[in-house]
Amino acid sequence: MPCSSGRAISGAASPTDFPARLGGDEFAVILPEASPEMVDRYAAKLVGLVGAAPFPPGLPPITASIGGIAFRDAPASAKAAIAAAADAMYFAKRAGKN
Repeated sequence: MPCSSGRAISGAASPTDFPARLGGDEFAVILPEASPEMVDRYAAKLVGLVGAAPFPPGLPPITASIGGIAFRDAPASAKAAIAAAADAMYFAKRAGKN
């Protein structure tokens, strides 16, 4: 992940996590051992790390809209999991980001 946000996200991942860039400014992190509370804490940590990532001077600050989903049972497909996380992310965007 060459961008500062990508490095921040990758750097926050534990050895059991799977960070990936989906495309453009969209990333996903699979947290296979996380509870819903851990997902919330991880999302808050990422917002802080992304906001603190080095960025060229003169540009507006970086914000992050993060959608976190915890599943008790595996979703039917990766597409279903991504769609659920995307719904949560768009909810965060509508709520004002960060």
